[in-house]
Amino acid sequence: MRQWREARASAADAASASAADAAWYERLRNIVPDDVDVCGLMSAGDMEAILGQQLETITFSRSSYEAGTKIWLQCQLDLFEGTPYEVFPANALEIGYGFRPRDPGLMEEVSAYPDVSGVREVSADGLEGQGVAYYVSQAYHLDWHYPDDYEISLRMDKDYGASPEDPTDTVLIPLLQRITTTVHTAASGPTQNDTVYPPRPTTLPATPTSRTPGTTPERNITGTDDHPATPRLPPAPPGPQPHTLAEPAPHHHKPVNERTPLWRV
Repeated sequence: MRQWREARASAADAASASAADAAWYERLRNIVPDDVDVCGLMSAGDMEAILGQQLETITFSRSSYEAGTKIWLQCQLDLFEGTPYEVFPANALEIGYGFRPRDPGLMEEVSAYPDVSGVREVSADGLEGQGVAYYVSQAYHLDWHYPDDYEISLRMDKDYGASPEDPTDTVLIPLLQRITTTVHTAASGPTQNDTVYPPRPTTLPATPTSRTPGTTPERNITGTDDHPATPRLPPAPPGPQPHTLAEPAPHHHKPVNERTPLWRV
């Protein structure tokens, strides 16, 4: 099977049907450039190679509690469920990380979720702890509980028009193994509210406006006064991260049926 990056490049090079097609391919390639950092976990190019899909937007937040002794991270990736090259089964991926002591255990809790199916224990080479994969609410989940009571949760939302295709072994476990070495460092930085890439556009008036001194300027109806464009996320940091697969960073998770921050307390 061709690698995603090679397939994407080949498709762009072969886009000779029309100038419009060529422009569309080029736009997809540049929505999230390869060197953009994805939530402190890896570069966009590496993430796309694992997922096999084009990133559309990245939303990242992190914080700490209990005097900074506990940390959490949430990373939301919106994906192109359809591209000029193939049609893929997912339209979003959520990554959650935080501290979660468990009683009862992970398998017992997951098995009790309403409408859950396909519950099974999974293993990942080089990782200590317990992993459980399952399907609920049109999404595939993988939760991994580490011996230090941190947990990672991965949720991949299936596109409604796609046929069932469990991504646990082909996508979620390789992703888990990769981010084990970076997620604790990514979650350990200063508090960061939702940061979005690409930045939200700011709509400017078509013509300059004037106002009487002492009056309040008219608000932008798009609400960008309250939500200004966020800065571009920096390139991914070079070099290896401090944790290894043999000594995993702390991790945390719980299944999420609504898109709310996973680890706030």
